[in-house]
Amino acid sequence: MPRLQILIAGGGLGGLALAIMLERLPEEKQVDYMILERSAHANPMGSAISLHASVIPLLKQLGIWTEIEKASKPMSHFSIKRGDGSDLGIVDFTHGQQE
Repeated sequence: MPRLQILIAGGGLGGLALAIMLERLPEEKQVDYMILERSAHANPMGSAISLHASVIPLLKQLGIWTEIEKASKPMSHFSIKRGDGSDLGIVDFTHGQQE
């Protein structure tokens, strides 16, 4: 029986997480996959990313949480910008949980 072939549309966080999970399948369940990404290069916008606490178990399962945690800083607030770059408002997390 031929191996299952999977096409992953997008090289963002979801697509790359899926690829990591596919790489970790046991030998008898291995599949072939290809990631297609429409961008020719990485977009420097979004130099920070906010992760909801609900994704932490997935990152731990993928084995990448320790590295992410080391490179992370708690987020106290973030600014919301208009398309022209001017400030629209601020969301304050100073009284929220750290994780």
